[in-house]
Amino acid sequence: MNKQAPRYNIALRLTGWLLKSIYLLLLVLLPLHLVLLTFNVTLPMEWLLPYLGRTLLLAVSSFLFGGFWAALSR
Repeated sequence: MNKQAPRYNIALRLTGWLLKSIYLLLLVLLPLHLVLLTFNVTLPMEWLLPYLGRTLLLAVSSFLFGGFWAALSR
């Protein structure tokens, strides 16, 4: 039987989830930014940045928690 150490398995899964979350955020935020620039839509940055920061933090933490939960449930 070939058994891997669970710690390395969990670390690899968490790294994968983090990279996926960053990739998905870029996949969503970059086209949204380009669309807004195309239509000359300007948003007040002092209003947008706190919400964007909280959204990014929530997305990354939820992907990490989901990856950790999936790694532990196997």
